[in-house]
Amino acid sequence: MTDAEYLHQYDASPEDIDRLGWGKSLDGDGLVAELLRTAAYHRIGENKLEDGLSLLERAEKLAPNRQDTGAGALQADGRYHRPRTEAREKIVEMLQRTPPVPASVAAEALCFSRRTPQAQAIMRTNANTI
Repeated sequence: MTDAEYLHQYDASPEDIDRLGWGKSLDGDGLVAELLRTAAYHRIGENKLEDGLSLLERAEKLAPNRQDTGAGALQADGRYHRPRTEAREKIVEMLQRTPPVPASVAAEALCFSRRTPQAQAIMRTNANTI
């Protein structure tokens, strides 16, 4: 599938294209990172959280621009391992970084951490951009 066809079919936002590399051909590290992400979520689905988080960590090192990998790891850790409040606090910290994470990553992270007062404040402040 060509990059143009992918972009047209999946309607990636300009920010996702620029900051996350969505809709662009993968280089060698990006391909390996994507395979690691897929394997990680499979392992998490098998209730092998430590294996899954280890694979996500390796994927994040290979493709550091994929901030959605870090957000996914925090969410998985909070769902299955760490207390959710601690994971939510880490997600809120991630959302307050400069430059901010792309809106698609922020929206998914906020859905997970919506119960924290800080996340609710971020949602109210950015309601028109997320």
